[in-house]
Amino acid sequence: MSFVDTVPLSMTGTTQGFDVDAATDRPERSADANTYNAFTGYFQTMGIPLLRGRDFNVQTDGQNVAIINETMAGHLFPNQDPIGRLMRADKTRYTVIGVARNSKLRFVGEDPVNCVYLLLGAAPERAFSFFGISTIVKTSLNPQRLARPVRDQIAALRFPLSCKLSPCAFSCDWRPPAKHAVTG
Repeated sequence: MSFVDTVPLSMTGTTQGFDVDAATDRPERSADANTYNAFTGYFQTMGIPLLRGRDFNVQTDGQNVAIINETMAGHLFPNQDPIGRLMRADKTRYTVIGVARNSKLRFVGEDPVNCVYLLLGAAPERAFSFFGISTIVKTSLNPQRLARPVRDQIAALRFPLSCKLSPCAFSCDWRPPAKHAVTG
C-alpha cells in the first residue's frame, strides 16, 4: 500500500523544471519533468523497479529527496551515477536517492519522458493535486474486500481524509485540519 498525488495513466499531472549546476566534470543542465509526490512503497506497489539507489524512507528522509526515472537521469546526469547528486526546482534543492525504471505516466502510447518523484510522507498538505491524494493497493484479492481494512489503516494515520472506493482505485482526498481540531 502507498500514496500518490496523481495516479499513473490519469492523463493529468504537474510538470516542473529541474536544473543541475555546472561542475568541472559536467556543464549546467536543465530539463522539465512530470512530477509526482509519492510515499514509501510506491514503486513496489506499482511494480516499478528501482534500478539504482533506494526507496523513500519517511522515518529518515528529509522532505528534499527525489527519485528520478532513467530518462531524467540520462538528461541531467549523462554517463554519471546520479545517486547523491543535487538538482534544483525553483529555489529548492533535492538530493537524488534513487533511479526508477521508465514507466507509462500519462498515456499508454507515450514515449519515455522525464519523471521526478518527490517524497509525499513528511508533509502531505504540501502536495498539490487537483484530484487529492490517492491510496494505491496491490492485491490478488477482490478490491471490495479491502475497502474496510484500508479505511481503518488510513484513519490510523490521523490525517484528515475523505475516502471513497471506486472499481479500480481506493481514493482519499487530503483536507486541511479545521483550526479547532485536536491533533496528536
